[in-house]
Amino acid sequence: MLDTTKLIYGFFIYRLFRYSYFHVAIGLVYFQSVGLSLSQALSLESIYYITKAVSDVPGGYFADRIGRKTSLITGSLLCAAAYGIMGLGSTYAVFALAEIMLGVAMSLATTSDSALLYDELEARGEVKRYEQVEGTGWAMRNLGFGAASAVGAWIAAATSLAVPFLISAVVISVSVLFVLFFLHEPHFHENRKKTPWFSMIGRVLTQPGFFLIILFFAITFIAVRIGFWAFQPMLEYLQVELGYYGVLFGIMLGISLLSALRVRWVKTMTGGPWSVLALLISVCFIVLAAGAYLGGIVGLVIVLLGFAIHSVAQGVYDPVMRKEINTLSEGPVRASTMAVATMLGNIGFAVVAPVYGWSVESYGQGASMLAIGLMVAVVSVPLCFAINARAVLPVAAE
Repeated sequence: MLDTTKLIYGFFIYRLFRYSYFHVAIGLVYFQSVGLSLSQALSLESIYYITKAVSDVPGGYFADRIGRKTSLITGSLLCAAAYGIMGLGSTYAVFALAEIMLGVAMSLATTSDSALLYDELEARGEVKRYEQVEGTGWAMRNLGFGAASAVGAWIAAATSLAVPFLISAVVISVSVLFVLFFLHEPHFHENRKKTPWFSMIGRVLTQPGFFLIILFFAITFIAVRIGFWAFQPMLEYLQVELGYYGVLFGIMLGISLLSALRVRWVKTMTGGPWSVLALLISVCFIVLAAGAYLGGIVGLVIVLLGFAIHSVAQGVYDPVMRKEINTLSEGPVRASTMAVATMLGNIGFAVVAPVYGWSVESYGQGASMLAIGLMVAVVSVPLCFAINARAVLPVAAE
């Protein structure tokens, strides 16, 4: 029991430090301050998501083959180096290189920590704890996001927009210590089954209804990321002072944190987590559009309400997605299966991000938010009905 407790708390602390991004509330502002347009700044995000999409499955394979702990250490060090380069850089090419490094780093880390946790709890006969532990881990991630972003925005306003990137690099490097001394995977074994890796992946992905779940998560991933990156441009559009960015962003992440801690509530709602996510994400963009059209103090209040709804959806999305994918997958390919699921979302956002930037510059925030909300509703609602109508069963053990 002591080993399990150490594993869980090590997982929490790792998530807290690994995702303490001091720069996250001022990132787009920083890129624009060195001469990039909003479209160019968002195109850097496209480079990141394209790189991540390309390296997601190889990263999952690396984790399944070599070890999840090794993946976490490598990913953290590479991520720290990328943010250090961003803080010291000043040209689009340098930022693009850093985004490529960051994409690879996140592919190594994003699925590995969840796969490690699930396998270890399963090996100890405590897999029922996974959903709540993952939810709390997601909350710790948001706590790191929120607290660091609030401090980082204040530091940026007092010193330089580049400084928060350098602080992020240092704190992320510290997360490696918690991986080394707290996270263990004594039950990890690379795939030694006679079944080829591709066959095992194929068997998971061809389960009845599994593609519908992956497609739904890809669409909600894109929408959640758009809402995340819309925060800074929306505050800038409403003429909010830079010093308030971090505080407001931290409040939104606090809401997301509470939502993740109480993630089980989505199962009690009619239609389950699918319907809840579709409704929350669609409504949040419509509310954001209303706030953008109104403008002023009233518009700001409505926009913050929209982002609060988005935060609830963000807090629910990740634990639900990871629980579903881990439950429906097999241990030897668990990280790889989740990588396939996230790859579609990464590709989608890489395409959509610069289009969103162009839409805002061409048609304004209000029209862009309204269009996104309506499109999410039109696509996700039918998928909810299809998923709920078609049961998906876990893969039978060999």
